[in-house]
Amino acid sequence: MSINLLPTPTGRQSLLRGRFIRRGGKTVLTDRYHEAPLKISKTFELSGDGELLVYMMDASPGILDGDRYLIDMHLEPETKVYLTNQSHTKVHPTPRESSSLIQHFIVENGAVLEYFPEPLIPYAGSDFTAETRFDLRGNAVLLYGDIVTAGRLHHGEQFLYDKLDSRMEAHRDGRLVAWDRFCLMPKSDRYRELGAMENYSHSGSLWIMASGADETLLQEVRNAFPAKGLLIGGSLTAHGGMLVRMLGSQVWLLQETIHKLAGICRRTLLGKQPHLIRR
Repeated sequence: MSINLLPTPTGRQSLLRGRFIRRGGKTVLTDRYHEAPLKISKTFELSGDGELLVYMMDASPGILDGDRYLIDMHLEPETKVYLTNQSHTKVHPTPRESSSLIQHFIVENGAVLEYFPEPLIPYAGSDFTAETRFDLRGNAVLLYGDIVTAGRLHHGEQFLYDKLDSRMEAHRDGRLVAWDRFCLMPKSDRYRELGAMENYSHSGSLWIMASGADETLLQEVRNAFPAKGLLIGGSLTAHGGMLVRMLGSQVWLLQETIHKLAGICRRTLLGKQPHLIRR
């Protein structure tokens, strides 16, 4: 996947780009570029090991009709970045043209990317596509969690969006190591059946791409699954990785579970304590 910089016919294209290097034992954001409404709001040093916390921000009400958001991040060798955004990603109705989010991350040898965006909220009447690609080099480590909601539940908008198509792929040294797609058109799909959404409203995923993701770590993660409230399972992926998938009806429980499990992986794989991120 490559980022296409052609403007959208009816909406707005916004590009956010950043490059991180290791300097003086710390991770530093050396290059940044943004087009409104996207921007990098602030960066904070997280630990004595030079980890950097980066907040992305959308200064608009959300992704509007025909909008095209592009995020392009490059982590140079040995950098350590925790990336998130300041609020939920709100996808507004698209009566004229679908909207999209395209993300590309290059994570060089020895670098660590922890990417945990806030949940996605597709509004009634929205048609939205998300494409995310991770290019990992050498022994780079990726921890990535995402949550998709059914819509604005308190507005009675559960599964009233037209289409949600989310695709993720990860490559290591040019080799495809993970590919995933969530595509749902509620008006035509039988999403309430067994093996689909069943009686749940939210879905969540936690991806761990690291050579140390083995059976021992998987068992430790499984032992930490909540006793109730979620339909959840975990398995190893090919070529060094792990995936935890979950369905639930309370977004806070999915968030809490993803961060708890990511903390276990962080402690085991990186020898570091879990983050406590405030918004």
